[in-house]
Amino acid sequence: MIYNKMQNMVSIPLVVLCSINLLLGQNNKMENRNLNTLENHLQYGKFANGFSYYIKQSGDNSGKIHLNLLVKVGSLQEDENQMDIAHAVEHLVSEGSTNFPRGIKQDYEKFAGKGVAYKIFNIGLDKTEYQLIVPTGNGEAFNAAMLFYKDILSGITLSETDINSERGVLRQEFISQTDQNLETIMLQSSLRSQLFPCRNDFSTFFRHNKDFPIEEVRKFYRDWYRPDLMTLIVTGDIVDPLKLQNTITKTFSNVPNKPNPRPIKNCDSLYFTQPDQYVVIERNSDSIKQQKPIRTEIQLFFRDPKMAKMPSPFGRAKRKLIWEAMTRTLNDRFKEQSNEYLNTFDILSRYSYKSHPPALKLELNSDPGEETLGLKRMMYILNQMKEFGLKPEEWALVKNELLSGLQGLNFKDSSFLLNQIRDFEIYSEGMGEEEIEKQIYWLSHLSLPELNRSIKNMIHLSPNDIGIITSQNSGISKFSEQQFRNEIQKVHKRPLQEYTPLETPNVLMNENTKKALEPANYKTIGVGAYGEKILELQNGVRIILMNYTPTSGFNQEKIVLHGFRNQGASSFPEEDYFSSINAPKIVKNSGVGKFDKFQLNRFLKNNSFWQGVQPYIEYEETGIKGSADPQDFEGLLQLIYLFITQPRQDPLAFKDWKKNEEAFIENPPSDKVYAYLTDAIAELLDDKATTLNGARALKGIDNTRMDTAYRIFDSLYGNADRFSFIITGAFQEEKIISLVSKYLGNLPSNRRSLPKPTSTDYSKIPKGPIFKEFHSPFPQTSDRYTTKFIIKEKGVYDWQEEIKVQLLGMITNHKIQFLRYENKLSVYQKGAMGIFEDKLDRMEVGVTIACQQSDFKAIREACNQIYVEIKRGDFEKAIFEDSKSNLANYYREAYMERNDQMNNKLYEVYRYNRILPDSNQALDYIATLSKEDITDLAKIYFQENNRYEFVWRANNQ
Repeated sequence: MIYNKMQNMVSIPLVVLCSINLLLGQNNKMENRNLNTLENHLQYGKFANGFSYYIKQSGDNSGKIHLNLLVKVGSLQEDENQMDIAHAVEHLVSEGSTNFPRGIKQDYEKFAGKGVAYKIFNIGLDKTEYQLIVPTGNGEAFNAAMLFYKDILSGITLSETDINSERGVLRQEFISQTDQNLETIMLQSSLRSQLFPCRNDFSTFFRHNKDFPIEEVRKFYRDWYRPDLMTLIVTGDIVDPLKLQNTITKTFSNVPNKPNPRPIKNCDSLYFTQPDQYVVIERNSDSIKQQKPIRTEIQLFFRDPKMAKMPSPFGRAKRKLIWEAMTRTLNDRFKEQSNEYLNTFDILSRYSYKSHPPALKLELNSDPGEETLGLKRMMYILNQMKEFGLKPEEWALVKNELLSGLQGLNFKDSSFLLNQIRDFEIYSEGMGEEEIEKQIYWLSHLSLPELNRSIKNMIHLSPNDIGIITSQNSGISKFSEQQFRNEIQKVHKRPLQEYTPLETPNVLMNENTKKALEPANYKTIGVGAYGEKILELQNGVRIILMNYTPTSGFNQEKIVLHGFRNQGASSFPEEDYFSSINAPKIVKNSGVGKFDKFQLNRFLKNNSFWQGVQPYIEYEETGIKGSADPQDFEGLLQLIYLFITQPRQDPLAFKDWKKNEEAFIENPPSDKVYAYLTDAIAELLDDKATTLNGARALKGIDNTRMDTAYRIFDSLYGNADRFSFIITGAFQEEKIISLVSKYLGNLPSNRRSLPKPTSTDYSKIPKGPIFKEFHSPFPQTSDRYTTKFIIKEKGVYDWQEEIKVQLLGMITNHKIQFLRYENKLSVYQKGAMGIFEDKLDRMEVGVTIACQQSDFKAIREACNQIYVEIKRGDFEKAIFEDSKSNLANYYREAYMERNDQMNNKLYEVYRYNRILPDSNQALDYIATLSKEDITDLAKIYFQENNRYEFVWRANNQ
């Protein structure tokens, strides 16, 4: 052991059991924890001032070290008048400090210029994280990161100018996360604040953001940013841990702690000692009049105080795994209840001790008038689970899923190690390979009777807390608490029958059907430029096989397939456009052969291609995508065969698709403004190639005809001789050829002739410059400003030009970030990129910024100044080199040889007849690029006649 200005600093080369208590007298989440099973090469230290650290070598040879300064305080410690102040402090640490007076973004040469990369700065309920990455062996970068972390601890400026400037940024971030569902999110926040202690009500966010006292920011920082509440976690490709340890000691050991430190509120304890809650929140009647009926949301919470009191990480892990097995199975059963077309409610279960105090949560989202029926079904299924537990087949499935998750943990992944140490610090979760091995052993030996006994003891049939968001004057809003709880009690009195699972298909095709498909003859065409084998099947289908070993990444172990042909919606009359592009969605929603969507999904759930296939029809292309493990690839091919040859037609499924598609467009999971703005721009530029997801897509639902959609589907997919299928991955080539000959070789050909596609010349876009405003048809509180600089390609694709455009986009993106940090503008959601638009055959450099209308003029002027500066080369050399380095990462073999990337590359080659560079060619070219090359390119692109500006104006209803 080594002692140096510390209470404890322990270097642990082997597995050691030692007991520590890092945060005496604080939240019981952080007390009485065992530092069990620490692995090789982990060092732990704690200084006299309470600051602690971990250093853990991952052995990943990545050349990177991951850093996380963990502040063990989050928004739960805010006072009632400090809403979003913890978040404000998380922002302001970057704005100015002792060692970085201009802020780390503007002091580029002192921080990012030395090699420090930002990973994520994040505020949570019970923690705040500042994650950085530095190169292995780069002492300057590590020292700069440590100086910044020391500043976070005791040297943040928090000037009045910075705080007031950040108000607008915080507002824009809030808007970016809530704008399309602002009222619902406000109501949910109000509900949580009444159900759980320590939660602020964000329904008053905008007023508070404008008026919060500056001194409250400084007070929060003084109260909570102190050594005894901070832990530094260092993981990754660490060569000299002792050197890092010495730097950490020198930097943090002498930082004084604060006298009379403020105690942390134990919010879990407050929750478990408060009375049961019943909260009903009604929607504003004006908003309801403007929209279609909005679903009622019912949340039931069943408290789990035993988890909060459990001191053993292993005991917590076991209890968590039982809850996980139970909720996964409950969700499968709940999903079965909504497995009908035009269903009127959805139910979901979730257990958590992170997003709220330890509790089981049941959530019902119901159409108006269906709340009572949904509540009864939800509680009946919960009763079934308590009384009878899991069925053997359910336990086998969920047990395998949980074991696979534990066995698949990568202890050489730096991010995983960092998060594991963090969760040990915050939630007393187990840490280390030996701890996970204990969980695996316990779970693998857990019997079904033991599991069901635990479930019976853990489930309580009466919820502690009830939260409801509903429309005014709805039936459920008139219920008193006693009436609502009486409805639940009625369900408990019903006779219970043991759960019987719905029948799940074992196969897609029976043996007789498979035997009837004789493998088609094929001929070998040759070998392509990248080593791919080219075959042609008897029916005219072209097969491109790339049998290789993919590098690490998504779908590494799978076989990836993409089939396509060069005709699409343009081959049909304009009035059939929406019937064309919606046809694959309609078929997928209906099912294939004798299986409806729900039967098919039950089959897919147990396969590696659980997402099924992804068919699409675009303006000038038709295709289908999918991926599967090698042992399931035959099943994927069977699904493609059935999808093309036996699409199921069902009028009820068509109505269900219309209902769901309308709901998806009106309340998308991603950026609604982006979808609507993209639609509007495409219409203005006469761009038929861009997929519609906004206003025109919404109108197009009513213009979609079921019979027309199926006729077009049959015409496009029924001519197999026009299709090419690209198949990539590591596989047994002879086996794959046999399978594609059997299934793809029997796809029909020349079933229906197609008219000649409508020709489209995308070079005939309106002449620039163009400035166009659009006005949002839905409530929205922020503008969206988009600028595109468009250059039409001259007939021949040039990969070197594309690389230069990508680099120009990255440099522009660097400069755009300074709108917030240098210009002090209220900008959060922003970005720029340079791309080649495949389907439009043109290069674009685009900038998109979300902003308040009052800031628009200043932002537009600042952007124009950025374009001028780039044209004259007014950007730091470090930014140029950093952009080149980032761009090069996308052309390194480790990235280009990923399975999805290889499949996409071959698609570009065979779809557009392009010649693409290999990794070495691209990297060599990037290395030759100079600032002058980019400034010369900017002078061409950033011209007025290439400029197209669009503003999506807010609708502040």
